[in-house]
Amino acid sequence: MLIDISNPDLRLPLALVLAVVIPFGVIFAIILRIAIRARRSKVLTGTSGIIGLIGRAHTAIAPQGTIFVRGELWRARSQMSIAEGERVPPAEDEYYDFELEGCSVQLANGENVGRVQRILKTGGAEILVIAAPNGAELLVPLAESIVIEIDIAGKRIVIDPPEGLLELS
Repeated sequence: MLIDISNPDLRLPLALVLAVVIPFGVIFAIILRIAIRARRSKVLTGTSGIIGLIGRAHTAIAPQGTIFVRGELWRARSQMSIAEGERVPPAEDEYYDFELEGCSVQLANGENVGRVQRILKTGGAEILVIAAPNGAELLVPLAESIVIEIDIAGKRIVIDPPEGLLELS
């Protein structure tokens, strides 16, 4: 059988081997199926999981505060005041900070500028902190006159900065 020994009493009976191997094989197959299904399923946590969902203001948002979405607190900003406890859908021209972080930034001519690392709050216009391909950190105001397109679905921001702005950073 499994071990070639001269004494037949020391051999493992086939029934015992099957009684151990089959249940463990079934358990392994079930766990493997669950793991594969989890790997293929849609992300339900983090920034990917809350895009498009409606949250509730955890603190008053005037102009910034926190929102509660699917059990998580997120930083948010809005140009209009939102009272604590109010439902918070993002307006068409407003974005959560997490939606902008990680976006690629391009000039209007298509030239790559870098990726948004974070949003800097200054009390006035927010500032996009951009990691340039050469390792430099660029600061670009999040102003309508500079930021000409924001494509959240495509994770892309198109800017048309005034001459010299990118050299100042």
